[in-house]
Amino acid sequence: MADLDGTMATFPKMKESERQAAVVRLWLELPNAGREGDMALLRFHVWLLANRPELLSKAPGDSYQHLKTDLRNYLTRVN
Repeated sequence: MADLDGTMATFPKMKESERQAAVVRLWLELPNAGREGDMALLRFHVWLLANRPELLSKAPGDSYQHLKTDLRNYLTRVN
């Protein structure tokens, strides 16, 4: 992500627990209806990619699956 002057933005190094807490905090700030179902999680993932990529896991593998794991206790299923 570039800053206003066109340079790449840098983010301070954060602990894994701080990263996960920030992800959960942002997720819980969404209205309840905005947190229901797989599409809500996919929209949140896309938003993080575009706006807060530093909050996505740096672990190898699929960042969407890592996000799903980060939020496993906060996901609402739609029947």
